[in-house]
Amino acid sequence: MFPTRETLIERLRALLAGADRAEIASWAEQYMLDGEDERVTDDEAWDVLQAMTGADAPTTDRDYLYGPVDFEAWLARLT
Repeated sequence: MFPTRETLIERLRALLAGADRAEIASWAEQYMLDGEDERVTDDEAWDVLQAMTGADAPTTDRDYLYGPVDFEAWLARLT
């Protein structure tokens, strides 16, 4: 079952509080893989979940591709 907006918000707040990025990215990815055939009606939540799969993505000019500013923007999309 696709996570609720409330669950996504909780996970984003956890990222902002310093939670393990890899754990949250893996959690989000699992929903993306499991939900392929499921009809998703909340496109905004789907887009945020998809973005969350990259929470631990490295980049060449800094530690991570996404940071607190991105997490805040994703959170704003859900509230």
